Amino acid sequence: MAKAIPTKAIAQSKKQTPSKKAEASKTAADDISAEKGVTIYFESGSSKISSNELVKLKAFFAKVKNSKGTIVINGHSDASANGESTGNVMLSNDRSSSVLKALHKMGLSRNIKLEMGALGDSKPVASNDTPEGRKLNRRVEVNFMPE
Repeated sequence: MAKAIPTKAIAQSKKQTPSKKAEASKTAADDISAEKGVTIYFESGSSKISSNELVKLKAFFAKVKNSKGTIVINGHSDASANGESTGNVMLSNDRSSSVLKALHKMGLSRNIKLEMGALGDSKPVASNDTPEGRKLNRRVEVNFMPE
């Protein structure tokens, strides 16, 4: 009679080193959870989603696409639009719209509702006095609220 080998022992005996590409994908997906959401960052004055940020958004969407609930999209900007708050609100709206369009292209189901907001420079997460702080403020926060 054959002796059963525990699954854990089989997995350990077949360990393989993942490729760098697989590690990068795993890292992006591991940093994102439906509960925590994802933050998508943008270049100054831009509403275009970079390829690196799109990877993060796709990983987030993969975790929530079969769920029932609401994806909340809130766009933000830094305070560098020459002090014009209206321009910052418009830019944050454009950023939110870019994320919304990307999610639609990924194939939203009828079980997922969308809410979108544009907050301009009213909710900074860092100081706008430094380039690093402004970079952190140019963002769209995407969260999933399950029903």
